[in-house]
Amino acid sequence: MFVVALHRRYQRTCKDCGHSRILTRRQAQYRPKPPGRVLVDGSVDGVLDADSLVEEQAEIADELKKCPNCGSDRFVQRAVTKKHPADARATILRG
Repeated sequence: MFVVALHRRYQRTCKDCGHSRILTRRQAQYRPKPPGRVLVDGSVDGVLDADSLVEEQAEIADELKKCPNCGSDRFVQRAVTKKHPADARATILRG
């Protein structure tokens, strides 16, 4: 039997500049969802809205992956626990 540890917070450290930030589990595991049927005024013709929704989700995913300091997408991620607390210099990502 496997025990899966789902931690509440994760610390990401940029491999290029060393900037650290803390993300919630939801932010760390964010994946854009494919659009389903989008209702616009009670009808199923929201093709334009579905495309814009996909673009917005892709932008959010890119922002969460990139370092806010240098823009790199190379990072190391670890769980923040009582045994291994976050670094004092790490910033908390709000949102």
